[in-house]
Amino acid sequence: MGHAKFSISPHHVERFVHSSTRQSYSHYAQIIKSCATVQDLLRVHSQLEHNSCNLVANLLIDKYGRFGCVAEAKLVFDAIAQPGIHSWNIITAAYARNGHLDHAARLFDVMPRRDVVSWTSLLSGFSQYNCPEEAIRVFLSMPQWDVVACNPAIAAYAQYGHIFDAVEIFARMSYRDIASWNAILAAYSESSQVLNVNAFSALMPMWDAISTNTVLTANATAGYLERAKCIFDRSSFRDDTVAWNAMIWAYVSNGDLQTGKAIFDSMPRRGSSSWDTMIAAFAQGGEISLASETLVKIPRSSVLSWTSLLAGHAQATELDKAMAVFHAMKQRNDVSWNAVLAAYAQAGEIEDARAIFAKMPQLGIASWAAIVVALVRNRDLASAKAAFDGMPEHDVFAWNCLLRAYASNGFVADALDLFSRMTVKNPASWAAVLASCAYNNMGRDAVRLFRLMVLDGHRPDGTAFSAVLTGCGHAGMLEEGRRYFWAISESYGVTPAVEHYSCVVNLLGRSRRLADAEELVDSMPLCPQVSTWSVLLGVAGISGDVRRAERAAEEIARLSPCAHSPYVLLSNVLSSDG
Repeated sequence: MGHAKFSISPHHVERFVHSSTRQSYSHYAQIIKSCATVQDLLRVHSQLEHNSCNLVANLLIDKYGRFGCVAEAKLVFDAIAQPGIHSWNIITAAYARNGHLDHAARLFDVMPRRDVVSWTSLLSGFSQYNCPEEAIRVFLSMPQWDVVACNPAIAAYAQYGHIFDAVEIFARMSYRDIASWNAILAAYSESSQVLNVNAFSALMPMWDAISTNTVLTANATAGYLERAKCIFDRSSFRDDTVAWNAMIWAYVSNGDLQTGKAIFDSMPRRGSSSWDTMIAAFAQGGEISLASETLVKIPRSSVLSWTSLLAGHAQATELDKAMAVFHAMKQRNDVSWNAVLAAYAQAGEIEDARAIFAKMPQLGIASWAAIVVALVRNRDLASAKAAFDGMPEHDVFAWNCLLRAYASNGFVADALDLFSRMTVKNPASWAAVLASCAYNNMGRDAVRLFRLMVLDGHRPDGTAFSAVLTGCGHAGMLEEGRRYFWAISESYGVTPAVEHYSCVVNLLGRSRRLADAEELVDSMPLCPQVSTWSVLLGVAGISGDVRRAERAAEEIARLSPCAHSPYVLLSNVLSSDG
């Protein structure tokens, strides 16, 4: 049984610590583990400072680390006269677990001795915070591997887009625990390979809540809502709010806000994450007033809820309201700061964006990315390059940041030039430059780059396929597009998502094959989303096909009653027809 969590009064601490002249390690361990807040731990620590041994110090370091208080953890570590390998491992893990990866790496470098736990702590930190290059480098440098090291390595290879390497590690493991299976499920899920997710999940000796939610989310994200619902209904983890949240998000992300809200209303109990999910759903769906009303009802609102509302206002370019939410927040984190920075950056309010950037307490890759995007959008390429040069690290993610900024703002020549100068490219680099060509009417260039990517040994992911299919649509390359659509699952094992079907609907429509486009929407194995019907409405409008335009508008109205744009487009179609 775990220790009960309770708030500890100062009197209780003093009486508990001094209840006898000689306290055992287990006695100290009990009270340290019982601390429910950092304030409790600080009170306990103040009483233990002069009585603690290395074992107690290690407990304090670990507990401070779990509360995110790495500075306090380091003070305890520094007070140890002769820290052993266990103490070194705990402080390194504390820094790594909280995202202070540079500090963790420096501690690792000066450790007098290392064991497999030392290596795994650093590896897990890099993997957890989406630094796959560094994680893989650590993994390949390890003198020996165990199951605990292999699990984050699988995640790292998947993050880097090397799914075959992730599978190879999994296949070579002499022993696999539930975390190993969950890691390979997540790897396939992140690679949009839902068929492999389902195949591997069928081989698992047992599932836990993480397995259930990974399989459920993978199917939902790919648009297989009926299968997702079946998994949810049969799950033995239905008391887990994460599963409920996954189902809410499944429907919401597929354009069905009403069903998502109905699931939320029927939940037997709601955790803070459930409220966060619903607010984020309303905000991203453009229902800002509902998001605001829901926030007021939360028993205890979180930073995430407030940030979701802020992002919703930002998405609607309601900067004054976004800033009002930001100022009303009692707590802010890096995500909150980045959200308000991105709001001004995306709106082209460059001076306000600069002012916010200058005030930010911490500058992460997302902060630098936002200011670079703002400068590029403002057509100030020299300042954007200067901001890029000022970034603390210039790894592939930093290069991708500038590349995406050029690509998403129409600076295709600059994007192609930058891409040609990159010494290291990952799948995200290729996807960015592919999209740059595809969405700027350079379809044949997108197809050429796609072929080069495959020849370079990179496996295209769902984003790359969306770009090349879009490129084929703009270039009128119907047969080429059809071949790529077929290759998604047959050659590359990626499950076609709704977005890919929408691209083919657009491809067929632009080729004046409206009947085939409508038939594809009706026969696709996934539930068509608002985006799919919007594409059909668009191509029907271009062709003056009133019947199909009317049908598409009706389907959009059914899925998203508050949407106004389809009626405007339909009105234009009818006007031109009449």
